[in-house]
This record gives sequence, structure tokens and C-alpha cells, in this order.
Amino acid sequence: MIFSVVLACVSFGVLAFFFVIVIINYYRANARKQNEIFNAVFETQANERKRISEDLHDELGPLLSGIKIRVGTLRDIHDTGAKEAMISETESSLDKAVQEVRVITRNLMPRHLEEHGLIAELEELKHIYRKIKDNENESTL
Repeated sequence: MIFSVVLACVSFGVLAFFFVIVIINYYRANARKQNEIFNAVFETQANERKRISEDLHDELGPLLSGIKIRVGTLRDIHDTGAKEAMISETESSLDKAVQEVRVITRNLMPRHLEEHGLIAELEELKHIYRKIKDNENESTL
């Protein structure tokens, strides 16, 4: 009888130990997944910031610098015809700068994503990815 109680206690202890090990492993795996998600989000944000920075530097920066130079030059131009031409060029450059700002802001939050939501966009990306994979598989056959 004592042997049965001891055996039951030992069995229960072993089961409890394995249960604790399973729980610990579950939480570790969950923590790893959360860490991976955090790193992916962080990397995506960093890449997006870099892209926006490049857009601003490469596209908008030169336009605004050119406009600033033209406006500074306008002070020194006394010929009315040349001044009107410079004003026209400056207005054109300002229009381009406004368009570039619109493009950059549109890229920050694509209209399709805003209209259809993240889930629909992810489903569309999954569909596109599957098409690409299917095409790759067909071409290797």
C-alpha cells in the first residue's frame, strides 16, 4: 500500500515536472516569436524611413534648392521678360515639388490599403506570391 502511494506521488511529480517543462518551452517559443515579430516590424520601419528619406533627399531636395536659387536670382533681374520667364520656371518647379510631396505622402499610406484594409491587402499579396511560386514551379518542370 505504501509502495502504491509512493509510486503515485513519484508519478505525479514526474508528470508535474514534464508539465512545467512543456509550459516553459511554450513561453520560450512564444517569446521567440514575439521577438521575431518585433524585429521584423522594426526592420520594416527602418527600411520605410530610409526610403522616405531617400525620396525627400533625391526628389524633393533638389527641386526646393532650385526654387530657392531662382527666387534669389529674381531680385537681381531687371529685364521684365527675363523676370517673367524665371517666375514661370519657378512656378513650374513649385508644381513639381507639390506633386512630389503628394507622391511621397501617397506612398506612406496607399489608398488601396486604406480602402480595403490590411487583411485584404495581405490576402492579395498572398495570392500574388502563390502565382509567382506556381509560375516558378511550372518553369522548372
